[in-house]
Amino acid sequence: MHAKEAARYPRGLCQAILRGVAKQGRDDSLLKDGCFGMQVRDDDADVEGLIRSPSQGFSGKYKDDLTSQVLNDAMVKEARAK
Repeated sequence: MHAKEAARYPRGLCQAILRGVAKQGRDDSLLKDGCFGMQVRDDDADVEGLIRSPSQGFSGKYKDDLTSQVLNDAMVKEARAK
């Protein structure tokens, strides 16, 4: 009877373990806001750096007000001229 009761974990301990796992997942970029479950580590930052690089016309001078996404310099200038 005692061993069976020892196999039960207190609710607070379970919650603490889950909070720790979630924090570690976020720290390791395996959990992302808006996604469910563990995620495969991605290379979004590396890809973004290649796609939106100065050689592609993205100096970083212009950014979207809402998303902070870096905008193409030539396209911003063209839009402002119109």
